[in-house]
Amino acid sequence: MKADPGYFGPNSMMWKVNKEITVLFGGARALLMHAAHPLIAAGARQTSFYQRDPWKRLIRTLSLQNSVTFGTKTEADESAHRINKLHEVIKGEDIVTKKIYDALDHEQLLWVHACLQISSIYFYEKTVKKLSESEKINTIKKTC
Repeated sequence: MKADPGYFGPNSMMWKVNKEITVLFGGARALLMHAAHPLIAAGARQTSFYQRDPWKRLIRTLSLQNSVTFGTKTEADESAHRINKLHEVIKGEDIVTKKIYDALDHEQLLWVHACLQISSIYFYEKTVKKLSESEKINTIKKTC
């Protein structure tokens, strides 16, 4: 085992849930949930990468999430920095709602992250085992 177990560690619910391969199906569910938020959808429309290859974007997102989940603190911090650099140029006004979107806005980041976590838990429960209500709540509180 690594000397630095990162921010969560092998005994955490974050590891327990996200180590399961079937949880990856949650990525597609999370992608749909992201699109349901008008400001997230507006930011996604701005990026040609998202439009050109949404699945590649999802894979990149999951890769960075795995680094944060399973990596050392240094690896997690480097991934968080990379995420922020990628997102710092994604900002503007939504043509539909006329509201401002900003990929570094904490509420918008929380939506994206929460969708990933909730979807991971959903697929974990559908394919591995049910979690207690307190396990679900604690996992979401610790990760979001």
